[in-house]
Amino acid sequence: MALLPECRAEEVRHVLARIEGFEFDCNDQKIRLHFSRGWTDYRAGESSQELLLRADKELYADKRAGKQGNREIPRPAVPESVL
Repeated sequence: MALLPECRAEEVRHVLARIEGFEFDCNDQKIRLHFSRGWTDYRAGESSQELLLRADKELYADKRAGKQGNREIPRPAVPESVL
């Protein structure tokens, strides 16, 4: 899980694209970073459990899309408070 408190909703796609495929060395082996992603914005007044449930739904939607070859970074609607 990654929390991006300084990241605006419209920037999330860019951030995720930058870290997808990142390579790093581990025990003399190159490892390429791949991950499923699900993201959402915090809604004023919601509990942390509600936020995590919505993010979890987005994550599993991305996993299902990846298995079908339709993988794309999820694009939840940008809340008016962010605009």
